[in-house]
Amino acid sequence: MTTRAIVPNGDGEGSLGTSTAKWGAVYSSDPASGENSGQVPTTAWVQKLLADALAKQKTAYDDALANQKVAYEQAISTAVSAAKAQAKLDAHPVGSYYWSNDSTSPATLFGGTWDALPAGYTLIAQGSGTDDYGSFTYTAGQKYGERKHQLTTDELPKIKGDAQFRLVGGSTNIVGDMKNDASKSGAFSFVMSGGSKWESSVQFGGASTRNTDVLHLEFGNNVPHNTLPPSIACYGWCRTA
Repeated sequence: MTTRAIVPNGDGEGSLGTSTAKWGAVYSSDPASGENSGQVPTTAWVQKLLADALAKQKTAYDDALANQKVAYEQAISTAVSAAKAQAKLDAHPVGSYYWSNDSTSPATLFGGTWDALPAGYTLIAQGSGTDDYGSFTYTAGQKYGERKHQLTTDELPKIKGDAQFRLVGGSTNIVGDMKNDASKSGAFSFVMSGGSKWESSVQFGGASTRNTDVLHLEFGNNVPHNTLPPSIACYGWCRTA
């Protein structure tokens, strides 16, 4: 009687095929190294493959996410720094002035190109106007004023005085009130040819023609005066580019 084969036949129909049976081995979760393509996978092995693959994928995803985060943070930081730098420049456009007790150039603080102001110069509002002395105009960018000023004759204060002359016995006399002290001085002073004290008058002509008494006027020392207002010196710049 022919027996139904229950395993792969080794030598033909009806035999048990025990000599060269071709059984499929059950795959273990920890198989030996070597060729195993003909083995049947177990559920545990498949789960392990999937777990390993998912772990690698998660690691790659986490790494990519971390790198992307770093890139985003760097891009944001760069953008914020650029915005701050631009805001500083926008707050100090070309033509702006900057004053400080610190000698650090605003080019270092804000960027741009800055030129130091000439020593001794401050600022005055431009424009035209009128005051008690007349009309005036100040043009932006022009220099005005001076540290010291030498007065001209026209700029001196106006001073007036009188000398009284009268005729006495054919002589011309200057009546004065300095008869007791020939050393008095001021805007007006007397220079005598002799060494005596003043009498009631200084004589010109007549019996006193040999004397030359002079009414002398002298004041001032021709020194330039300071024109600076109360000030505090500091560092000043103007942005040019």
